[in-house]
Amino acid sequence: MDAGSCDGCEIEIAAAFHPVYDAEHERYGARLLASPRHADVALVTGPVTRNMAEPLRRTVAAMGEPRPVVAVGDCAVDCGEFAGATASRAPSPTSYRWI
Repeated sequence: MDAGSCDGCEIEIAAAFHPVYDAEHERYGARLLASPRHADVALVTGPVTRNMAEPLRRTVAAMGEPRPVVAVGDCAVDCGEFAGATASRAPSPTSYRWI
């Protein structure tokens, strides 16, 4: 889920599913899904902005148990260059406690 990123991490995630690395097929068995009801893990990119906090909470709540959330990239982990911005929530390790 893009929680307010610059799309740099999404490009890296898409590259992992490119035929060169082939994460999707037989080697690793990972698949990108649009529906949280069918997902095993939620990938979150970008700093969690105030506008995206509630949609992120609802998306993770729609997942089956257990609900692991993986922060991808520096912005998702500690807000990166957006740390302290008024639109950003706390860094992901503390902000994901409310999920």
